Amino acid sequence: MGKLIIGSALLLDRNFLQILSNILFQNFPGFAARVFEAERRYIMTSSRFIITVIGSDRVGIVARITTVMANFNVNIVDISQTIMDGIFTMIMLAEAPEENFDLAAFQKTMGSEGKELGVEVKVQQEDVFRFMHRI
Repeated sequence: MGKLIIGSALLLDRNFLQILSNILFQNFPGFAARVFEAERRYIMTSSRFIITVIGSDRVGIVARITTVMANFNVNIVDISQTIMDGIFTMIMLAEAPEENFDLAAFQKTMGSEGKELGVEVKVQQEDVFRFMHRI
């Protein structure tokens, strides 16, 4: 259970990952190295995640984002997309069928694609997203 909480937190914030790793390595060198390596290779416990895309509207955003998803064998479960006064917004519930899906690689690739498109792309595990946005 502790690993899930730590792993989920690490997926949300790379700065937190750096701070945590610095603290662990300074105070617990042997143990910290093993824990950090395990967390760095974190494998999803949930196969569903939320993808949000926000930025200035332009041609090809949906095509390029969904191409990355297809390359990672990620399926769209539900999608909502709109353009508000020239601002493109899209949120998707997606899932990856593979047991060993590399979420970190997917997040990195989606982020890179977003930068090329001039939009912000966020990928979060569904359970983490729901926990953060509960009322």
